[in-house]
Amino acid sequence: MDQFTNILLQLDETRTVLSELETAVRQQHEVTPAITANIRSLHKRHRQLEEEFSLMTHENYLDVCTYRIFAENDGKRPNIAAVARTLTDFQSLFTVVYDSLKNGPKERVSYTDEIESESAFEFGYSFTGSVGFVLTMPNERLLFGESDLDRSMKTIFEIVKSTTTEQIQGLARQVGIASVRKAYKWVEDHLDASLNADIRWCRNKEIRANVVVEIPELRKLQSIIDQTSDEAITEMEVECTFRGGDLDSRTFHIESESQGSFRGRMAERADKEVKPTLGGKYIATLRRTSVVHYSTEKEDVSYILLALHKVAR
Repeated sequence: MDQFTNILLQLDETRTVLSELETAVRQQHEVTPAITANIRSLHKRHRQLEEEFSLMTHENYLDVCTYRIFAENDGKRPNIAAVARTLTDFQSLFTVVYDSLKNGPKERVSYTDEIESESAFEFGYSFTGSVGFVLTMPNERLLFGESDLDRSMKTIFEIVKSTTTEQIQGLARQVGIASVRKAYKWVEDHLDASLNADIRWCRNKEIRANVVVEIPELRKLQSIIDQTSDEAITEMEVECTFRGGDLDSRTFHIESESQGSFRGRMAERADKEVKPTLGGKYIATLRRTSVVHYSTEKEDVSYILLALHKVAR
C-alpha cells in the first residue's frame, strides 16, 4: 500500500470512530472525561492527517478542491440525489470552462475525451461540517502565471460572484454562453435543494481562490442570468414568393425555395413602392433580429420586412 492511500485510509478510519463517539455523546445525558479526552485526541489526529494529506498532494503535484455543502436550515441534511447533482454539474461546469479557455468560447457544450480527462476531479475524502468533499487534480507548477486549471477555477468563481448582466456578458465573451448556461444549471441544483456552498481551491496549505455562496446570492445570480441575453441584428436579401399579409396589423408571410418560410412585421414604408400580390415573385430585404438567452438553449428570431422589389423578368 502506498503512503498516499494509507493516509486516506487513516483519515476514513479516524473520521468513522470520531463520528461514532460524537453520536454516542449526543445520545447520552452524561459524558465521561474519558470520552471527552478520546474525542479531543481524535480531532487532533484528524488535523494531523489532513496536514499530511496536504503536504503529500503538493509533493505529488496535486491541487485540492474542497467543496462544502450546508443546508439553508440548520440541522437539515441533504439527500444523496441532491448532493450527486451538485457535484456532477460542478464537474461539468469546470470541464466546459476549461475547454473554453484552452480552445475558445463555446456556444454549445462539446468537448473531447482528452479535455474531459484533463479536467476530471478525483475523490480524496469527505469531512464533517454539514457535507464536505476533498477532491484532487494534477496541476502543473509554473514559475510564472497560472495554469489553465487555475484560470478555470477562478473564472467559475467570477461567474458565481457576478452581480450584473454586464459582468455575465463579459465573462460569456471569454468562455462562451455554454459555460454560463452550465453555471445556471449548477445554481438551480443548489436552489432546488436549498443548499449553500463553500468552495476552495488549495495548494498545500494555501487557499489560492475561494467562494462562499448562500441561498440569497444564488437566487440573485439566477435572476441575473435569466435577464442576460445577446442580440444580433443583420440584413439579408431573399428571392421569394409573397404568400400573404395584413395591412392593418402590418404582418407578412413570404417563402423562399432555398431558405424556407419567413413571417414577421412590415416596416412602415415596405409596401409603398411595390404593392405585393399573392403569389408574386419579389426580392425582399429583411432585418433579422436574433436574441440568445443565456439561461436556456432558446434563441428568439424575428424578421422585419424593409422593402420589396419585383423580380426582373
